[in-house]
Amino acid sequence: METRKPVDLLPDREAGTVAVWLAERPGIEVVCRDRAPFFAEGASTGAPTAVQVADRFHLWRNLGEAVERCVSHHRPCLRASLTESAHMELDRHGAEPLFQVLTEREKKNSVAIASNESFGGWTKTFTDPRLCAAIVDRLTFNGTIIETGTDSYRLASTRARAEAPAKVG
Repeated sequence: METRKPVDLLPDREAGTVAVWLAERPGIEVVCRDRAPFFAEGASTGAPTAVQVADRFHLWRNLGEAVERCVSHHRPCLRASLTESAHMELDRHGAEPLFQVLTEREKKNSVAIASNESFGGWTKTFTDPRLCAAIVDRLTFNGTIIETGTDSYRLASTRARAEAPAKVG
């Protein structure tokens, strides 16, 4: 992990192969692995006292999947919240998980995003300019942009309600 370079390349993805390779190298304290069960089994057998950790790629992947599940689960309240506020800001810490989710979704499926703001105005939402550029790049690379040229009914309604004087009843 410290050199960020592969130590060896095993001939297959079998638990026995992993276990033998680790057993031939006593003193291994940490096994950095992916989520495959045969790696866990092989590491437990071949280096039973070693601590098993996920590699950086899989940590980010796990985080992205967790964020995706959470966002999917809370989609109705997020949609209502964003419609009502019509504007939100995400600093670097808030936008990085979104970037990871977009990166993962790009590899598996398509992503649809509706915005009342042109890409040039996205820096109001994504306050870190470099991260904003990366998100726009991620969304537009090999993408299709559909511009309707019309004003958003929801945005206009939300703004009208916000500007209307409060009724005293």
